[in-house]
Amino acid sequence: MLNPTVWNNYQNRKIKSRHSFATFMLVGTCLTSFNVEANEWDFAPFVAADEQFSDNVFSTTNNEKSDFITSVDLGFNLSGETRRTNLDVSYTISQDYYAKYHELDGYRQNFVSNGNIELIEDHFYIDGRLTFTEESLDSTGATAATDRTQSSGRTQVLNGSFSPYYVQDFGDWMLATARYGYSETRFFNPNVGENATDPSNQKSHEYQLKFDSGLRFDTYKWSFDNKLLMSESDVGDEFTHASTTTTGELPISRMFSLLGTVGYDDFDINNVDNDDDLGGFFVGGGLRFHPNTRTDISFQVGHRFDEIVYDMDASYKPTSQDSLTATYKISINSADYSLANTDVLDDQGELIRPNFSAARYVDDVTKSKIFDLRWNGSRGRNSYRMSGSLIEREILSDNSSERI
Repeated sequence: MLNPTVWNNYQNRKIKSRHSFATFMLVGTCLTSFNVEANEWDFAPFVAADEQFSDNVFSTTNNEKSDFITSVDLGFNLSGETRRTNLDVSYTISQDYYAKYHELDGYRQNFVSNGNIELIEDHFYIDGRLTFTEESLDSTGATAATDRTQSSGRTQVLNGSFSPYYVQDFGDWMLATARYGYSETRFFNPNVGENATDPSNQKSHEYQLKFDSGLRFDTYKWSFDNKLLMSESDVGDEFTHASTTTTGELPISRMFSLLGTVGYDDFDINNVDNDDDLGGFFVGGGLRFHPNTRTDISFQVGHRFDEIVYDMDASYKPTSQDSLTATYKISINSADYSLANTDVLDDQGELIRPNFSAARYVDDVTKSKIFDLRWNGSRGRNSYRMSGSLIEREILSDNSSERI
């Protein structure tokens, strides 16, 4: 699926990657084979070029050098769908040419894929994704070709996951889901402007057993969610989080509902001394405001992770083609969680390039408080998006903090 020459080079450099990602290749092969008789294929090759000018191509604080940069993109988008499967693939290779400083010439690759197989109708499914992108993990926002040549912070990210899960409906009384998820994140040096120190490669196993209220509960809604996440880096850092969470929603009027949450956390983090303080019983409560089909706002306050926590979700659709969403979440995650769970699909289910650079990547376990605001819309064949985030993050191994 990746460029054969590049992939062979990575195999020679990272021999142990073969076995761990063999499963991802197998899932990709299954997705492709199931789509041989696709009802509809959409293959769209493209070529593009752009010209840029930078007055500081080496990203230095003094003695700046200017240059013109020509970038040529070549790639394709491919999608296919059958009655039980779907597959979306996008690949782009970009070559940058500098008019004067040819030592900065280089190429970038971006490969994004996502697929789903329904093996047993209405019961057994497999989700899979594989991405290979070049990122600047210690800066914020999108990175242009003019910033690609900075001397640090550049890395190529190979990120894959697959998740088989089984769904069972118990007579509209309860919906049960049993899921296993495996994800792996690996970092490689790019051909230009490599990162001085590569982050640690990560692999994670996640087990989930969840019970949700069925259709017979037309007013009162509830869920009982049990999870176990185990993550390990190639330098020996280990992160384990087991949790049980029960939630409920009780309508009190046409526009308002009461919300409640109770559960238990257990953490085992080998490089954090006070991990026992982070766990224990937690509780929360709040309101949901849903006056119409266009507006939905929920807010809860409680105690978790040894502090007062807030949780907010809000969505508003001013038109049928526009949506405004705002969220505020507090979580404790291993280093690879932000990469392994980055969206590769937009709100319309279309494949997008993952934004791994939304915040500086931290190769450690962190407690994050994230406020995210997004506006998505479309007009005909055109789509647009605007987003902003405020992130307060505590690095648990040394109790340092940052705001982004």
